[in-house]
Amino acid sequence: MQLRADTANVAVSRRFVRNALAACDADELVADLELVSSELVTNAILHATGDIVDVSVSCDGNVVTLSVTSIGNDHQVGPSRHWRIAEPDSITGRGLGIVRSLADRIEVRHRAGALQIVVERNLSAA
Repeated sequence: MQLRADTANVAVSRRFVRNALAACDADELVADLELVSSELVTNAILHATGDIVDVSVSCDGNVVTLSVTSIGNDHQVGPSRHWRIAEPDSITGRGLGIVRSLADRIEVRHRAGALQIVVERNLSAA
């Protein structure tokens, strides 16, 4: 799904993820992956320079994959092993740490000015 980089589309991404997971028979992952989508799409909208954010969901056996791709912020995100949730008194900085805590596997891909974050969840881990 391609979304215009507008904060109103964070809710659209959540609905898209919910519907995709229903089609995959992965209802037990809905809450977690809606939250992951919200965090990643919000970051893409706030930090990328492109007008479009791509969101995709796929199911392959017991693995559900959610990816978010944006243009222009590829240098801002490091390896997921460094993602931490911010201190309680911090105003920002929680999103990537939350994503890390909800994912079974994360891949950060930097390509030609684009950033793609791929999150996998195992159905058996839900």
